[in-house]
Amino acid sequence: FKPTKGLVPTTGNVPNDIGGLHTFLLTFGAMARKVEDLELMLSVIAGADDGDPLSVPVTLHSSDSVDVSKLRVGYFLNNGVIAPDKDTTRCLTAGIDKLSPLVNHITSITPPEIFKQTARLVWDTCFLGGDKGLLLSQSFEKTGQTEFSPLYEQMLKQVRASSFDTTELRIRMMDTYAYKRAFLAFMKDIDILLCPVTATPA
Repeated sequence: FKPTKGLVPTTGNVPNDIGGLHTFLLTFGAMARKVEDLELMLSVIAGADDGDPLSVPVTLHSSDSVDVSKLRVGYFLNNGVIAPDKDTTRCLTAGIDKLSPLVNHITSITPPEIFKQTARLVWDTCFLGGDKGLLLSQSFEKTGQTEFSPLYEQMLKQVRASSFDTTELRIRMMDTYAYKRAFLAFMKDIDILLCPVTATPA
């Protein structure tokens, strides 16, 4: 379960909680088998925290207060960047079919054009960082981490290859705000967005 940004503070998370580019996108949530357990866990971890200036002091309401029959749902099966596999599509379609008679309406929608910039603005800018891995290396030094899984080693190669100057960084930050504005407008007429989180199962 991925809560709204700012609802759960990032304080104390590994490899670091000192902020940075990725902090504006980072959100932590719980994993559980049942929705009831997720809601209980969220009530424990949510709330403003002096260690995270981006955490927001908002009231967490119970799901019982939501009238499901009034919800407006939007969905897309393909984001226009990468198509999900058959299992992912089948799972999402089944969820849409189950939800359809319970809500106000479900509408197929198309992601904004700027969504195609996700890899550049999110992955390359905020996670790879453009500093050839300098900050990540400093974080590993603090934790004493020296060995990594083969999959993580592949990501580290991408991190070390990522490089851009401060002018390009400023441009990307402006584009990131445009990206967020586009999605705020995109969500204006819907309460829930259903879409693949990744193209394949975990």
